[in-house]
Amino acid sequence: MLLAAFTVACSAENPNVRGGADTVGAAVPASQSQILADTLARVCSGAQRGSVLVARPDPTEEESQVSFKLLGDGAGPGVVLCRGVLYARADTLLTLMGEPGMVALSGGRASVDGRPTEIQAYLHEGSPYVELAPFARSRKALLIQRTEHRMDATLWPKETLLHLKALGPSRRGLYDSAVREGLLP
Repeated sequence: MLLAAFTVACSAENPNVRGGADTVGAAVPASQSQILADTLARVCSGAQRGSVLVARPDPTEEESQVSFKLLGDGAGPGVVLCRGVLYARADTLLTLMGEPGMVALSGGRASVDGRPTEIQAYLHEGSPYVELAPFARSRKALLIQRTEHRMDATLWPKETLLHLKALGPSRRGLYDSAVREGLLP
């Protein structure tokens, strides 16, 4: 069961997997599923299930004005740490970020809304998983990965960062971090 949840993480390293154009919702042929599982067992035997908290503006939260939605961990598969790199299910991640979009695969890279990127991506059970750090950067989101638990992170989408900026100087620390990282002006 654990292997099935992580087959996406390192599948593109298998020369038997072709890098065609696959989109969200496309079925994976049984033989390809077996290849993906075999690849993970060989390349990412130490893969860990992870989680990402996605921060969202929430005016009903009196003190912080921010709430969090969980991807992965107890919420089911969706995040994996493979060889020190976090990968997340792209379609679910976009939904939790409150951003429209469609992610497809082409040659082991993500294509977002028809625009090719250099973001590494893999297909798992018909859904693309993307390398989280460059994906977050491409969406102008600040990713904070926990140092003591590398399989867990918090994602601050652009909308949330701008919301924090609007709350005033005492709440804009994360926004300022995003500016220093070159994510926002």
